[in-house]
Amino acid sequence: MADATTGAAGRYRAYLLRLWPEVSRAAGDETAVSVTVTWRATLEDVQTREVHGFASLDALCRFLRATAHPDEG
Repeated sequence: MADATTGAAGRYRAYLLRLWPEVSRAAGDETAVSVTVTWRATLEDVQTREVHGFASLDALCRFLRATAHPDEG
């Protein structure tokens, strides 16, 4: 039986995902209306231990799409 990491042309990936909210307020304004929450993320490759950091969920999704479909621009 083929190893899962070499099957399907070596496209198998496994990551540890960490997500956390970063809360910011407008300068000098303590009201709840001015609160902004930005989600941050890291992905750690479980085989290589390489860590990728992301400043937004959009950036995380772009990375995953590019990893899953490397031949698409």
